[in-house]
Amino acid sequence: MAAAKVTLKPLTPTAFPPYKWIVYWPGESPGAPRRYRRFKSKSEAEKFRTDKEVRVLNVGRAAAAIDEKAVREAAWALSQLEPWQVTLREVVLDYISRRKNSEKSALVKTAVEELLVAKKALGLSDRYLADLRAKLRVFAKKHGHRLMSEISPADMGSFLHSLNVSHVTRNGYRRALLVFFSWGEPLGYCQSNPAAKTPEAKEVEKRPDIFTPSQLRLVLRHSPPELIPFFTLAAFAGLRSAEIERLDWSSVDLLRDRITIDAETSKTAAHRFVPICEPLRAWLNEHARNAGPVVPPNLWRRLWNFRKALALPVESGPEARPAVEWKQNALRHSFASYALAREGDAARVALWMGHMSPAMTFKHYRERVTPEEADEWFSVTPEDPHCLLNPIVPLPPGHTGWADSA
Repeated sequence: MAAAKVTLKPLTPTAFPPYKWIVYWPGESPGAPRRYRRFKSKSEAEKFRTDKEVRVLNVGRAAAAIDEKAVREAAWALSQLEPWQVTLREVVLDYISRRKNSEKSALVKTAVEELLVAKKALGLSDRYLADLRAKLRVFAKKHGHRLMSEISPADMGSFLHSLNVSHVTRNGYRRALLVFFSWGEPLGYCQSNPAAKTPEAKEVEKRPDIFTPSQLRLVLRHSPPELIPFFTLAAFAGLRSAEIERLDWSSVDLLRDRITIDAETSKTAAHRFVPICEPLRAWLNEHARNAGPVVPPNLWRRLWNFRKALALPVESGPEARPAVEWKQNALRHSFASYALAREGDAARVALWMGHMSPAMTFKHYRERVTPEEADEWFSVTPEDPHCLLNPIVPLPPGHTGWADSA
């Protein structure tokens, strides 16, 4: 029966005049079409047919040698695949492909650390790296023992859903995972990006929080002197916290009334100049130096101590004041809102803020405050009776001090 699979037939001379015989034989793999070859003489064709019959017969013998258990397994596999119209060969090839991919993959927990090293070598900011590290290590805590190639979109969706966080935070995790799998894909650690196949959560549009001029007076009145440059550069120049943290006094030019934000300092790696307005100049005059860091050591610990104390009211005495709840990045957002109300020019304010487009500035900060409120904001100076600095800063009961004790 195996020999019968190889056939020799005469060929119509009109189709291929020099060739008069044709031999057909089975394809080399299951499901492949039969193959053929033409011959000019019958003797050549018969010899070729004989060689092919021997080979086909040997294949048949190999198939006949398969043990009964393997035959039963093959029959079972074919019956399971029948509803999907998939061949056993397709399944085997798919398995081999996935197995080869997994051999090139890496454990999630190992790949996360490798990525962080690679990103640090690119000179990315410490804040960005810290955020990326925190989010990816949460993911690695759950899936660290698995290969990157094993993570499916369903796994990704389940992880994001399990976070039980706001939609904004969830999207932050999704972006971190997009970075992770996009990095691993060209390395062969995964064949696709499962995070890209998960939907982005719908974020409710919310305008940034801002301070009122009276709240700004309270912040500056009770601020320790070493934090005044940090607060005023945000409130009157709109600098980002990370930009102020990296800023050197040599970039603050009080003679030309401008601050130079170079590419290394800027979040967007773009050079820009920011004007120094009159209230900012007044606040910086007593603190400016020729060179050196603008902010004190252990800045974030000092800020945390200050904000914690500011959130407690002082209910009696000459320094009685209400509590001031701190709002994240609110001094920068306040500057944008009041500057836009005063200038009426989104493009100019966007340039000062370091925004990529005036549309962002217009969208988030237009019509937040009135021009009269803007005038009040930019009239907050050290000479303001409500902002007179005291060498002894009044502390809420039980508070041990503003400065960092570390």
